[in-house]
Amino acid sequence: MSPGDYLLRNEIISLKKLQAEGRMEESKTVLGWFLNTRQLLISLLTDKYVQWSTDIMDLIASTRVNTKQMERMVGRLNHAGSIIPMMHHFLSHLYHALQRMARNGWTCLRLLEKSDLHLMKKFLTSAHEGISMNNVIFRKPTHPFRSDALEFGLGGTTS
Repeated sequence: MSPGDYLLRNEIISLKKLQAEGRMEESKTVLGWFLNTRQLLISLLTDKYVQWSTDIMDLIASTRVNTKQMERMVGRLNHAGSIIPMMHHFLSHLYHALQRMARNGWTCLRLLEKSDLHLMKKFLTSAHEGISMNNVIFRKPTHPFRSDALEFGLGGTTS
């Protein structure tokens, strides 16, 4: 390859960004979540927690809910569900409310949907207080080993 055969390209790593964002830290804010690697906790930021909890209470108290309000709330709860996967199970009633809204753009929330919103507020409270990273990260062993090295016939597995 001769010197004139290569293309001029930008640097792969931006040194400015690497210095600002890529240094080693014990805590970091990412997509509205506070990651604390010393305590192994993921927490919802306070401003998001306050705003989302207020919006949940407004939805519960209101007599009519429009499509935009419900779509925003379901989107936020889906975002929280990325850290608390069990939340997704309790969103089905809110999705049914969205389907009812497709006809005329609003609906009245039923008792079951309001009770699910109360439960979502509890989930958000636990997310704000902090959730263990060990409950979020799923690991699959890549190299399972089996041994039977003890003289009494007890064996073990490691991964």
